[in-house]
Amino acid sequence: MTSRNWDKSPETEKDSKFHDLRDSGYRGPIDQDGNNLEDVNAWADEQLGR
Repeated sequence: MTSRNWDKSPETEKDSKFHDLRDSGYRGPIDQDGNNLEDVNAWADEQLGR
């Protein structure tokens, strides 16, 4: 499989999840692990320890 990264570097599991979401038509926010985010505010609160 060829890399879908802009620099053609090997895809990590996180990269693959990101690209799979985009290829499926998802255009919403994606976290650093390649997961779609349903509630960005809740995610931000969690990241900030609120």
